[in-house]
Amino acid sequence: MFSSFLGGGSHAKTPNLFPAPEHFPPEAYFGELEPQDTEWAAVNSNFVVETQTWYSVLEDGQCLSVQILHSHVGLWYPQIQLNFMLYTPGTKTKLWKSINVTNFSTPPARAPSSETPYDKRSSSSDQFTCLHSMDAGSGDETYQINAKLDDDVQVVLSFVRRAGCKGFKLGKGPEGGVTAFGKSRDAKERDGFVVHRFWPRLHSEGQVIVKGQLVDAKGEGAFIHAIQGMRPNLVARTWNFILFQSAQHGGAAGIQMEFETTSSYGLASRPDGPHGVKINIGALVLNERLVSVSASTQYPGADASSNSGANAAEHRALVRDEETTYDVPTEVRYVWDGAAIGAGAEGKKVAGEVVLPLGGWRKEEARGLVEKVDVLAAIPYFVKKVVNAVAGAKPYIYQYLNPATLTIEVPEGIDGVESGKLTIAGTAFTEQSYVSQ
Repeated sequence: MFSSFLGGGSHAKTPNLFPAPEHFPPEAYFGELEPQDTEWAAVNSNFVVETQTWYSVLEDGQCLSVQILHSHVGLWYPQIQLNFMLYTPGTKTKLWKSINVTNFSTPPARAPSSETPYDKRSSSSDQFTCLHSMDAGSGDETYQINAKLDDDVQVVLSFVRRAGCKGFKLGKGPEGGVTAFGKSRDAKERDGFVVHRFWPRLHSEGQVIVKGQLVDAKGEGAFIHAIQGMRPNLVARTWNFILFQSAQHGGAAGIQMEFETTSSYGLASRPDGPHGVKINIGALVLNERLVSVSASTQYPGADASSNSGANAAEHRALVRDEETTYDVPTEVRYVWDGAAIGAGAEGKKVAGEVVLPLGGWRKEEARGLVEKVDVLAAIPYFVKKVVNAVAGAKPYIYQYLNPATLTIEVPEGIDGVESGKLTIAGTAFTEQSYVSQ
C-alpha cells in the first residue's frame, strides 16, 4: 500500500478513468508475469512512487515486511528508502525501521560475482543488497535480501516463489494491471497510472537480528511490485489490502488490493458525497497453486449500473474515530469471485470470502490492531514539506494481524485442486488506508 506523498488537483468533469478490470474480459484476468514486469522502472520524473514489498507471516506468529521505496516528488533527485517492520502479537510490540539509502543502483552495483549478470529485478545500495535469481531446474524464483538498518537491526532473508504457484498481473501484455487516469489509456497522453504485480504466495526463511537476538524468519507471505505514476491524493481517497496465508490444504492464500478514486477522476456523479470508483484486484491460492484471479469495478450512486465483477472489501458497522475523524469499520467482509485457472477450469469460477471482526477504534477495543499509523508523522522531512502545502491532507493507515477463516468454493474437475466448499484457518494481515475524507 502507498502511504506516501500528497498534492493538489482539480475536479474533473469528463470521463477520465480507465480501470484495469474493464480493459480485459474476466476469463482473461490472469496475466502471467514476464521478467520485465518486476524490473525497477526507477522513473526520475515528478510524482512517481515505486515500491517492492515482501510480506511474511512467520511460523511463530510474528509478521514482517520489507519494502524498498523509490520516489520522485518534484525535488531535484529521487529519494530511496528501506522500510522494515516486525510485529510480535504475543507482546503487541512493533519494530519499525525506515532509513534513507545511498548509492542506490539497479542493476546492482555491489552484487557478488556471478556467471549470469543480475538484471533490473535486483538492486543494491550502501545499506542493502536485493538479488533476484531463478533456479533453472525447478523454476523457483528467489529474492535474497541482506540489509543493515542500523547497529541494532540486520536482516538476512530469502523469499521464494515456487514454480507451481504463478505470479500474476491483471491481464496480459504491457498494459496488464494498469489503471489509467486522464482522457486516454495511452501512456503518452494519460495524466497518470497505477499498476500492481503480485506473487500471491511465497516462502520466507533466514534471520532477523535485533540487538543480537535471532528471529527465525521461516514463514509464508507475498510479494507486490507497485508503481503509482501520479500524485497519490489524486489517485485514491482510500485503500484496502488483505493478505491471508495458511498451511492448510497444501498451502492456501488470498490476496486483494482495492482503492477508491477521488472526486477528480471517474464517471460517478457522486450525488451523496465524496464517493469514488472502487477498483479491486485479487487472487486465491489452493494446494500451492494459483486457482483464480478476480477483479471488480464498483461505481457509486447513479452510475452503479456500470459495475463489473463481485470482488469487494465491504466495510461494516462503521464508527467515527475521534482521533482521526475517519469513519472506520468494526468488521470487514472480503469477497473474491473469478474465473478458475488451470487444466479443466474453462467456464468455471472460484469464490472466496473472509469476514474479519476488528472491534472498535480505541486500542483497548480493537482486535489485532498492529498500529494506527499517522503517515505525516512517519514520512521524511523533505516529503512533509510538500505535503504540508496541501490543506486537509491527513492520511492514516490502520494495520491489523488476526487469525482468520477463508471459505473457498471450488468446482469439480480442475486438475490438481481440491473441490467443494473448503473452510481454511489461517492468518490475515490487513490494512485500511485513508488519504482524505
